[in-house]
Amino acid sequence: FVPGWLVYVNREGRRFIKETAEYAVMSGAVKAQTGGSCFALFDDVARAEARPDPRFADAFASGTLSLNWVTETLDEQVRSGRVIQADSLDDLALRCGIRPGSLNATVERYNADCAAGSDSMFFKDAAQMKPIRQPPFHAVEIRPAIVCLTSTGLRIHRSATVLDGRDQPIAGLFAAGPDEFPAAAAALLEEIDGMIFKEESILFPTALEKLKAADWAEIFRESAQTGYIFIDPPAAMAEALDIAANTGVAGGAVNLPSGNIRLEQLVSLLDTLPVDLTLVDAEDTVRYFSEGKDRVFLRARSILGRKVQNCHPPASLAAVEKIVNAFRAGTRDSEEFWINMKGRVIHIRYFALRGPAGEYLGALEVTQDITDIQKIKGERRLA
Repeated sequence: FVPGWLVYVNREGRRFIKETAEYAVMSGAVKAQTGGSCFALFDDVARAEARPDPRFADAFASGTLSLNWVTETLDEQVRSGRVIQADSLDDLALRCGIRPGSLNATVERYNADCAAGSDSMFFKDAAQMKPIRQPPFHAVEIRPAIVCLTSTGLRIHRSATVLDGRDQPIAGLFAAGPDEFPAAAAALLEEIDGMIFKEESILFPTALEKLKAADWAEIFRESAQTGYIFIDPPAAMAEALDIAANTGVAGGAVNLPSGNIRLEQLVSLLDTLPVDLTLVDAEDTVRYFSEGKDRVFLRARSILGRKVQNCHPPASLAAVEKIVNAFRAGTRDSEEFWINMKGRVIHIRYFALRGPAGEYLGALEVTQDITDIQKIKGERRLA
């Protein structure tokens, strides 16, 4: 077995995997690198301290495993030329055919992670990390050599969330192997117990004390939109979803400069558009959002009347305020972003709304899943 204290780099001079990854994963990752191999790096301190892994003492004693990664064997391989040795990282890179500048940057970052006690790239166990500081420096070419494959599994994030083919987390799906499962399960149970305690001891008693009958009615209506998990939908759910009953307007018409439209037509029109719409007024208060059947971001009606700044996570608050302030100042009229989410491409646009005299009326957010649109090629005309 290859020891975990080695540092794997490709010919581009970059780390590409956690060096303690399972052999079933490691083989394919190494083969995918330029030249179909990589180099394992270590310094002279690691060479001098190389000892047999005590976990495999019985296998070493019986001869099942060879003592390859120990000081005596490494010294012998240096003399034979199988272990490449150099007095500087630049010289080592030259002898191995590795890009020198990138290698120096990689080693510098890895050494900083060793000092911090945390692998910032691949989360290798800090106990397995040894810095590369003391010359001479050493490199061994590593090639994949699996005779048969007896293991495989799901790709997971360090939080045990299963990743899809694009390395994006699959919501609500977790997995863990025998090494990770106890810790992952304990963390999950702690989260569940904490949530149950907060609901039963804080949320529910406070809600019963503070919320009024009208608040519970609104919660019921919003629950009808979100859906139910552990119980059947109440018989009155259809009434809760009725537009006229919940807007207080029936049979009315909205008059516009270019025509008029009945309320139910207007609601249907806005909800049929293949985009999500959210309206924020000039005071940064959320006033409206569309409720199409294929919404990208699920929103509850309780956000209506809130400041838009309170409807975004702290990480994006500065960007939201920058956009709104630019709209209000008149320095910008639109902004756009696009993100990858669960294998889909999401296009998010913001538009400043202005009156006849150019006065700022608010902002409109338009969100659209453009994954299928990106696949369109050629023409498709009406017959």
